Amino acid sequence: MPDAQPLPIPAPELIAPFDTAERDALLDAVFAEVDGDTAAAEVTPITAAPKATRGRAVGLVAVALAIAAVLVLWLARPGGSVAPLPSYELTELRGGAATVRAEPGDIDRELALAPGDRIEVTLTPAAPSTAAMVVDLVAQSPGRADVTARVPAQVSPSGAVRVSGPLDALVALEPGAWQIWVVLSPADAAPGDAREVLAQPNVRKVGFRVKLAAPG
Repeated sequence: MPDAQPLPIPAPELIAPFDTAERDALLDAVFAEVDGDTAAAEVTPITAAPKATRGRAVGLVAVALAIAAVLVLWLARPGGSVAPLPSYELTELRGGAATVRAEPGDIDRELALAPGDRIEVTLTPAAPSTAAMVVDLVAQSPGRADVTARVPAQVSPSGAVRVSGPLDALVALEPGAWQIWVVLSPADAAPGDAREVLAQPNVRKVGFRVKLAAPG
């Protein structure tokens, strides 16, 4: 009986990635070619197996594994969604004459400030987090437009966030009563404009109140 020859292998079609139907077709095509090379090798004596065929099979396996790895990462984030940040609590609030450090539910969330007074706000995550984030302040007061600012922050290795500095250097406010939100956004999903931050998914916000005195 003459030696069996490897079967011809059809060239794979070019597939656009990440469409559900096309993704399945791509994997099917890749694994079908790997199966075809394997079947051909089974009926060909080892000593006569063409080196090019064996090398091509190894290459196709590597391609299939790479595609599978990418798909696992893609499927872990359906729709391109971003992993959410943990919830955060206000654990320290300083400003003016007030310095409060306590359990989250016990904190007096109102500061009486004069122009130029420093504030220090510390937020602690419910679970350790190493996620990169962007920090914004959003100040709201009845009858006034929201005031927003993207601010620098210190982030600990476990994910605790501290914002500190003179209030008027962080966000420019008129005298009066304000609700201030510290808003945390995943760095890879934060909007370019801080004014849009409250409308974004996956943000975490913690608030406190400020009574800002007039200059005098």
